[in-house]
Amino acid sequence: MWLAAGAVAILPELGATPFEALFVGSLLVAAWILSNITPKQLIISITLSIIEIFFREMGARNQFKVPGPNMPTIFMCAPHANQFLDPFVVISAVGRTDVCYLAAAKSMRLRFVGLMARLLDSIPVERADDVAFQGRGTVWISPEDGMTVLGRGTDFTQALKPGDAIVVEGRDGPLAIRQVVSDEELLLKRPAPPLPASADEAESGVAESGVAAAAVTAAAPAEAGGYTPYRVNPHVDQSAMFDSVHEALNAGKAIGIFPEGGSHDRPGLLPLKAGVAIMALGALTKYPHMPLRLVPVGLNYFSGHRFRSRVFVDIGEPLTVPSELLPRYMQGGEEKRAATSELMAMLNAALSAITISAPDYDTLEFFWTLRRLIKSSSHGPMSITEQTELARRFAAGYERVLPDGRLWRETERVRSARERCAEYNRQLKSLMLRDYQVHHVLTHMTRDKALCLFLWRALMLLAATVLWLPMTLLSLPVLILTRLVSASKARQAVVKSSVKIHGRDVAATWKVLVALVLLPVLWVTYTWLSGELVRELYRRGGSGGSSSGADDKSGSAVSGSAGPLERDTGAAVNLARLLTFFLLPVFAYAFILLSEQMLAIMRSLLPLLVIAVSPAKAQQIIAERTKLQQDMRTLVDDLGWRQDSFTDLTPRHTSTPSKDQRCDERWPMQPSSQGNAPAFPASPAALSATASTSQGHAASLPPSPAASTSPVDEAHSTAAPGRSATAGFSVSVPSPTRSPTSTQRGTPALL
Repeated sequence: MWLAAGAVAILPELGATPFEALFVGSLLVAAWILSNITPKQLIISITLSIIEIFFREMGARNQFKVPGPNMPTIFMCAPHANQFLDPFVVISAVGRTDVCYLAAAKSMRLRFVGLMARLLDSIPVERADDVAFQGRGTVWISPEDGMTVLGRGTDFTQALKPGDAIVVEGRDGPLAIRQVVSDEELLLKRPAPPLPASADEAESGVAESGVAAAAVTAAAPAEAGGYTPYRVNPHVDQSAMFDSVHEALNAGKAIGIFPEGGSHDRPGLLPLKAGVAIMALGALTKYPHMPLRLVPVGLNYFSGHRFRSRVFVDIGEPLTVPSELLPRYMQGGEEKRAATSELMAMLNAALSAITISAPDYDTLEFFWTLRRLIKSSSHGPMSITEQTELARRFAAGYERVLPDGRLWRETERVRSARERCAEYNRQLKSLMLRDYQVHHVLTHMTRDKALCLFLWRALMLLAATVLWLPMTLLSLPVLILTRLVSASKARQAVVKSSVKIHGRDVAATWKVLVALVLLPVLWVTYTWLSGELVRELYRRGGSGGSSSGADDKSGSAVSGSAGPLERDTGAAVNLARLLTFFLLPVFAYAFILLSEQMLAIMRSLLPLLVIAVSPAKAQQIIAERTKLQQDMRTLVDDLGWRQDSFTDLTPRHTSTPSKDQRCDERWPMQPSSQGNAPAFPASPAALSATASTSQGHAASLPPSPAASTSPVDEAHSTAAPGRSATAGFSVSVPSPTRSPTSTQRGTPALL
C-alpha cells in the first residue's frame, strides 16, 4: 500500500501521465489484496456489497442464537427461492464466513460457477435427477404385488443395475430396483404406490370391483394395457460427499444446505430431502462427542426476483439430535430409516415454523391482504418482522383442522373472505392503486389539497427528469440486457424443471451475473469515451477560435474558464477520464436512489388525481375498504389467527445477551493436536456438563408450536441495539429511543 501511494505521487514527476500512475498504483493495491485476503473472503465481501445494492431492505431476527466460530453447525435454509444469491444472503445474516455450502455437481461443472464454488469451499453433490435419462421402451407395474415390472422394448440388463431407480408416469417418487431379472423384467425393493382410482380404471379397463381387478391382474399386461414411459435415476455414490461434510464439521466449520434439493419459485416449501438428517446422524455416529447444532434459517422474500426488493431472514432455535436416535441409526435397516424419518419430521417442523407456506400465489396474496387490512394505523407502519410474522400466523391458521375434520380454509366464511379480498384487489389493480394509498391518501386528503399536491409533484417529477435522463441513457444497456437475459433464463428453467412456475428463482441470479460482466465493461468504456469527447471538443475549438491551431491552447474557446483545460489538451483528457472513473459509480448509485424517489412520486400521482377528478369514486373505495377491514378483523379474531396484539409484536426491551448466553461461549474448546481443528469434549460427562450451561439456547424442537418460545420473545435479545454488526442486515429489535421501523434501510414512504 505504501508503494502504491508512492507510485501515484512520484511517477507523474518522472514524466508519466496521472492515468498511468493510477494504473500502476492500482496494480500494487491489487497485489496487496491478493497477498493478504483469501479468495473466499474477497468473493464474499464483493458479493455482500452487491446484494446490499440489489435489495432495498434486508432484515434478520435472532442473530444472537447463531453458534459462534469453531462450532460445528448445519444451517438448514429454506425456501430456496433465489438460486445463487441465497447462500450469500444467509452468510450476511448469520455472520459466519466459514460456511461450506453443498452445491449441485452439475452447477460446479460450469466453468465460472464451478470456479467460484470451489473458491468458496463448496462441497459437490451429484443429484440423481441431474444424471437421470429417459429409459428405452415402456414399462408396466403388476398391480398384484406392486413389485414386478415388465417392459416392452426395454434393455434392463444394460441400462439398469440393483440400486438404481425408475420414475414411472403416474407414480409418486422414484422406485428403487432390487433385482434385474432380464431385459424385460425387474423387481422393485418395495411395492410401488398405487395409482389414483381413475388411473387404475384406465389401466385395467374395467369397473372397480374386486373380481374384475383380480381378473385383470391375472391377465397379460399386453391385454390389460397400461404400458407407460419411464425415466432412469442411476444410483449415485454419495460416500465421498458425506465424508467431506463430516470432516468439515469435525474441523469446527459450518455446513449450509438447502434441503429442498433445488431452487424454485413456489409459494410453499417443497418436500425436504433426507440428506440433512443423514449428515447429522452420520457425523455424530463418526464423532459421538461433537457438539453439533442444526439451525433452521427461513428466507422470506418480498418480490425477491426484482431489483431493489426486500428480504427477511428468520433464524430459528438451534436444535440438537436426540441421543436415542443414534443407536437406532447405527443398527441399520428399518431402524435406520425410522430414525432418519423421525429427525426429518423435527427439522421439517422447525423450518415450517419460520417460513410462510401457501398452496398457491392467490392464497399468498390473500395473506398479504389480511395483513394490511387488520393492522391498526394507530401503531404506525409495520416493520418487516411484523409483516412476516403476521403472514405466518395466517398461513398456520388457514390450514388448521376443525373438530369435524374440515380445514378452516374449506369453511364458507373463509372462502367468502378470500373472494371479497380478491375482488378488492382486482378493483385496485384496475384503477392502478395500492391499498396503502387508499388508507393514507384517499382517506386523509381533500380535493383542493390533492390538486395542489398533484401539480407540485408533477413539477418535481419534471425537474428530476433533467437529472435522471442522462444516467438513464447511460444505464440502458444494463437495464435492457439484464431483463432480456433473466427472462430468457427463467423460461429455460421452467422448461427443464417440474417444480418451477415462472422461473423467478433464477431471475435475480442472472440479473446480477449479467450486471457483473456488463458494468465493468461500460465503466471502462465510458471512462475512455469521456477523454475522447474532451479531445474532440478541443479539436473543434482549436480549429474555429485559435489562430495557431494548437489543440493544447484552445481550452478558452471551449469552456471560457481558467484551469488545466486552457493549458494542455492531454492533461484535460486525463483529468476527464480520472473524474469519470471515480465519480461514475457515485453517480450510478445516486441514480438508483433518485429512481426510487421518482417511482414513488409517480405512484402517488394517480390517487391524487382520483381525489381531484372523482371524489365520489374515492369515497366509494374508502367505504368498501372500511367495511372489508372491519369484517376481516372480526374474522381473524374469531378464528384465533391473531393471538397476540400488534403491540406485542414489538420487542419490549433490547438487552444485549451476556457472554454466558451467547452460543459461541457454550462449548469449551481445547487445543487440538492436529492443526487448527478443535478438539471436542472427549467424554459424555464433559459434554453434558457444558451443555447444562446453555439450557434453553440450543434445545431440541418442542412437541408443538404452542409450547415453543414465542418469536417475539426470541427477538428480545440482540447482538447490538438497533443495528447488527453483520454487514447488510438490520436487526429487527429497535433501540429504546427509536421507532420500530427506524432500523430498516430504504427509501421512506412519500405518502
